[in-house]
Amino acid sequence: MKAHALCVAAIDVGSNAIRMLILQVDACGMERRRLLRRYPVSLGSDVFASGRIGAVKRAALLAAFGDVASRLRRSGVQAYRAVATSAMREAKNGAALVREVRRRTGLRLEIISGAEEGQLARAALLQYCGAVAPRTLLLDLGGGSLEIDRVGAAPGSGRSLPVGSVRLLRRLPALGERLHGTAFLRARQQVREMLATEVGQAWDAGTALGTGGNLDALVRLLPTSRPGTLPALAVSHLLALVRRAAALPPQTRAQAFGLRPDRAAVLVPAALIILELCHLFKVRRLWVPGTGL
Repeated sequence: MKAHALCVAAIDVGSNAIRMLILQVDACGMERRRLLRRYPVSLGSDVFASGRIGAVKRAALLAAFGDVASRLRRSGVQAYRAVATSAMREAKNGAALVREVRRRTGLRLEIISGAEEGQLARAALLQYCGAVAPRTLLLDLGGGSLEIDRVGAAPGSGRSLPVGSVRLLRRLPALGERLHGTAFLRARQQVREMLATEVGQAWDAGTALGTGGNLDALVRLLPTSRPGTLPALAVSHLLALVRRAAALPPQTRAQAFGLRPDRAAVLVPAALIILELCHLFKVRRLWVPGTGL
């Protein structure tokens, strides 16, 4: 009997973008084909400012899901899951938009809790961690939230914090402008104090495993691992990178760092969150395996 391939998909509606992964595997579980698609729909820029998803972002969300539905059909996807996180959780019209997505495209979109988001990120990271110390920090940095956990902790004990790159940019607009000297130091101190308040009791983690689009971008800019090993972020050089990025005019950051404009827009807040998180948890090695929600 001929073995059939299985085609599945995952869709993540985040605060800074919508991501879709279509994966085809054979009967032995070997990957045969993959398609990764990203839609730069920053729902968080609306929600964290007004509490709602406005007309322009609503139209972009529906257009993105129209394309997703088309690609799922063309690829012969047999099973999928689509989840929405921080921005949709907080949007006053989030539930109504979920219903509209279903009505327009036939696709089921779920708004998941921060707890479930953290559990999914934990499961993804633990597949790649191997033998690491129980105190190792697990983190998932998104546009609207930060999920933190510890390898040795009981499942479900992680926390979802209202800290993310898009949310922080709304809270501290100066991070989107040119910053240097005392202005940069002041912004960094604000981020440090905010994180210390949200995190509360930290521990000496030493090592961390992280996921999220911003971390993927940072590890490409500051790689420190050897070929054939998991990608790792050069934590000791992160301050120099964020200083350089913050001192540049916003419109030139994308070109200077080879990033998409929407990613470059949140580079400074994302890097500051990671920098201060590493300071709080005394992280000296941060692995970024490129997997996540």
